[in-house]
Amino acid sequence: MRSPFSMSRFFWSAVIVPGLGFVMATGFTAPGGVAGGAAIGIPTTVSGNVEPIDGALHAFLYSTTDTVSTNVDNTTGRFEFSTVKPGSYQLFIEGRPPYRNSIRDGILVADGKPNDVGVIVMSK
Repeated sequence: MRSPFSMSRFFWSAVIVPGLGFVMATGFTAPGGVAGGAAIGIPTTVSGNVEPIDGALHAFLYSTTDTVSTNVDNTTGRFEFSTVKPGSYQLFIEGRPPYRNSIRDGILVADGKPNDVGVIVMSK
């Protein structure tokens, strides 16, 4: 019997990360183009709104393996991350002065399931 990986193609990926230096990862592409390896999942969206609508500048999602950022629209208060990998994240909203920064823990992202975190109320 053949191994399911007998026709796989392995690859190396290298990235230079400021503060961490040179980082390498491995993975494989299985028959049919399905990727495997560390931290593979179906990316999804995470979105929400801030109030007041001009109370924030940027939004960040932090996990132990990933960081993503986006701008907060100052006319609608909306933010959206479009390619978030599955995992557990901390949401950090950078306040526009005189508003303070806001943090929300425990943002869970599942494979391919959009996540709306609701309204983040910014305080002075």
